[in-house]
Amino acid sequence: MTISMDDLEQSCLECQGKGAILTAQGQTLLHFIKKHL
Repeated sequence: MTISMDDLEQSCLECQGKGAILTAQGQTLLHFIKKHL
């Protein structure tokens, strides 16, 4: 499963609007995937 930064920004803006900034840390990326599955 491949997610581009643009997809993360769009999805996170719909979700909480802060995931796109924090996904670089990795932990938030896992949190992001869990929220959107």
